[in-house]
Amino acid sequence: MRTQSRLTKRNLLAGTAIFCSGLAFMSATAVAQELPDGGSGSAGVSQTAPQDGREDEIVVTAQRREQRVQDIPYNITAVSGEELDKRGALNLNDLPRAVPGLVTIDAGAATQGFKNNFVMRGLRTEDISSTLYGATLLSPTAAPVATYFGETFFTSPILLMDLARVEALRGPQGTLYGASSQGGTLRFLPRRPEFGRAEGWAEVGAGLTQESSDPNWNFKGAVNFPLGDKVAVRLVGGIVRSGGYIDSANLFARASFAKDALVVRSVTSDPLSGPVLQPVARDVNRSTQWQVRGAIRFAPTDNIDLQLGYIHQDTKVNDSPMANPGFPGGPFALSDGSPGYNPAQYPNADFVLRPGGTYTSTSFSRSPYRAKLDLASADATIDFGFATLTSATSYTETSVDSVQDLTGGFLTPELNYLFYYNYYPRLLAYNDTSIRSKTFQQEVRFVSDFDGPLNFVVGAFYQNEKIDAGYN
Repeated sequence: MRTQSRLTKRNLLAGTAIFCSGLAFMSATAVAQELPDGGSGSAGVSQTAPQDGREDEIVVTAQRREQRVQDIPYNITAVSGEELDKRGALNLNDLPRAVPGLVTIDAGAATQGFKNNFVMRGLRTEDISSTLYGATLLSPTAAPVATYFGETFFTSPILLMDLARVEALRGPQGTLYGASSQGGTLRFLPRRPEFGRAEGWAEVGAGLTQESSDPNWNFKGAVNFPLGDKVAVRLVGGIVRSGGYIDSANLFARASFAKDALVVRSVTSDPLSGPVLQPVARDVNRSTQWQVRGAIRFAPTDNIDLQLGYIHQDTKVNDSPMANPGFPGGPFALSDGSPGYNPAQYPNADFVLRPGGTYTSTSFSRSPYRAKLDLASADATIDFGFATLTSATSYTETSVDSVQDLTGGFLTPELNYLFYYNYYPRLLAYNDTSIRSKTFQQEVRFVSDFDGPLNFVVGAFYQNEKIDAGYN
């Protein structure tokens, strides 16, 4: 059975926000320290920013303009890229170690799919199962935490590489960041191409996960080079390979590696014989994620700044991280609890299953996962002195392909599914999911920069998103 569904959303939002500073009852806290180029980073402990603005001054852009963190009237955490590197943060599931109050559900590289699974201020608007392995459930519900990469709103999980800083704004943030920001907003601000200086860096890491014989390793690096005084290019790339730690005990032997390959008979001459089990497969849930991105920046005058950017990311997971510690194993007989079953018709159908364990899966077929992300963006700013005009344009394509093993339910005699298949002893059932999305976004903002207590933000946002999902 194949089901096809399509979800198309068009959002148009225009608004004006007026801010007054200097109100005594407003306060902000941060986990940050001074950085070059107006950045900020985590010092590893909570601290209140100094009020004189000179010692360890923290500068962020949470309100669409550069401000000291103590001038922002809500709770914000700013963590530098250097601090994330020190903490060994490689992907979004590593962020809660650096951002207090942020929660994520870490069940491996395939847990997030199209939506982030962050929780801030205890808010979550969809069921946890909708973002678990493979993200096979297509839900129109907006995530409660908005995520931005630079100026682009996005929901796909990305690797954390070559970032200037991450800003965590606790919600609600609907005035400036619109939908999906009830719980808060996370802004991932990449390092921009720099004029007048050539530089580069590279980093290699390795490790081993408990219960695994499969090593983890990662490599990432970046290079920045100017093309004259007004043009600069920055290239970034990296790969994260995570070793598996789940063993799979009861995989059916297949005639080939194709996902629809036939199951091998236990008795070659008997087409109604049971399946052959493979040897126990070790570390099956290993994953590989790699990302490349580039940006070119052009500043023809002191008050005009243009930047084009592109990201490609590929995620591949060999199998599900799910385990079955309560399964005892033992003989499996189709005749158990199956009314109308004729054992004489299937003399060789029974087979013996191995037990599960804390890190042992009892699935009958693998559940691989593959996701790809392509994001192209064009950002432009014009500084008029009293205000800045910003245009942010982006186009994103994502794809997710996943397979989920459903055989266990079909093979349970008590459920009588086998009756509909005439008690076929080598039944293999799975859900094959394919999801494709295309998103175009355009945002325009006009942000004042007055010295007094009154400032404003005027903007408009348009989004056209199309999602096609097939379930087979």
